[in-house]
Amino acid sequence: MAHAAVPDSEQFQLGAKIYAEKCQMCHQPTGQGAPPAFPPLAQADWVRQDRARTIKVLCEGLSGRITVNGKTYENAMPAQMLDDAQVAAVLTFVTNSWGDTARPFGAEEVRAARATSRFKTYAELVSATAFQPLPPPPAGYAVREVAQLPEFCTRIASTPRRPGVYVLAQNGGLYHLD
Repeated sequence: MAHAAVPDSEQFQLGAKIYAEKCQMCHQPTGQGAPPAFPPLAQADWVRQDRARTIKVLCEGLSGRITVNGKTYENAMPAQMLDDAQVAAVLTFVTNSWGDTARPFGAEEVRAARATSRFKTYAELVSATAFQPLPPPPAGYAVREVAQLPEFCTRIASTPRRPGVYVLAQNGGLYHLD
C-alpha cells in the first residue's frame, strides 16, 4: 500500500490538539484505549480497514459491538462536533501516530463519507444537536431551564456539604448547578 508523504505539520498539530481535547479521555494519550470499554486506536486493524467507516464514526457516532485486533468492545461513542477539516485532522493524527502510517485524510474525503452518514453535513449535525425546547411539564408543575451545557455530560452527583448538583462532562469539565 503506497502512502503519501508525511502529513502536513499544521494539519497534524491541529489533529493532536483535537485528540487531546476530545479523544484521549477514552482512548488514552498513547492511543491504547481502556479495555474492555474503549478500544485502542494505535495499531488498530478496525481503524485501518475502512477509511469511510472510520470517518463516519466521528460524524454520526457508534454504538454496539465491534472487534478491534481480535478483542470485542461494546460501548457507545457520540458523534463528535467537528467540521470536515477537523475530522480530517484528527484522523490524520490518529493514523500517523504510535507507529502507524497512513495517507493523510482530506476534508473532501470526509465530506464524501459524511454524505453517506446519518448527518449528511456538518450543519445537519449541528442542527440535530441544538438545544430543543423543553417539553410541557406535567399538570401542577412548573419547569424552568437553568442551564444549557456546552459539552456531552456523563455523570451527575451531589454532596450534603453544598446544595445543588455537580455535572461532569466527557471532556473533564465540571459544572455546579445550584
